[in-house]
Amino acid sequence: MGNKPQKQKVEHTKIIFIDVDGVLNNTSSDVSQLYVIEPLLLKLFYDFYKDINGIIVMSSTWRYTQTTRNKFLEKLNENHMNCQIYSYTPNFDTNRVEEILAWLLENTTYFDDNKEVCKHILPLDHSKYPDEFPLHLIKMNKKLTIENFIIFDDLDLRKESSFTHLIENHFIHVDKKTGLTLDDIKNAKKLI
Repeated sequence: MGNKPQKQKVEHTKIIFIDVDGVLNNTSSDVSQLYVIEPLLLKLFYDFYKDINGIIVMSSTWRYTQTTRNKFLEKLNENHMNCQIYSYTPNFDTNRVEEILAWLLENTTYFDDNKEVCKHILPLDHSKYPDEFPLHLIKMNKKLTIENFIIFDDLDLRKESSFTHLIENHFIHVDKKTGLTLDDIKNAKKLI
């Protein structure tokens, strides 16, 4: 199953960073099964994806292994949702904010004028476990010029890094008790 991100020319200008656990499932999900995604939450996410005509970059721990990357794609296919993962954020074993910023710095022109960020963020080739999570899944051939980005996560990323001010107006903190809600989607549309 296709776990390699798309490398073709991209017309889209909006990036969606998506976490899975706590966003596309919730505390009521049946955790006796591995890799749970709630179909209604996935539909909410998919409708947002289609509405903004964005591209998906997975920031979830589901990105680390081929098994979990494939499971996410299987869930999309099971629900007849025609979208693919464009890329994945690196795994620095630090925090998601810096992993997202590293992806943006190296794969887009979004922070090209912000030299301060460039000095403090690890390069993508510092990502861990290259056999299971290879660099070609993370690093694009060419930088994208993007209009904006949005992050969906159940972790409060605003408390993770000294660079949280760079993601504050791009972040939707999803309540893991409910997972993604219509209010989250409405707020994301205002930000993107």
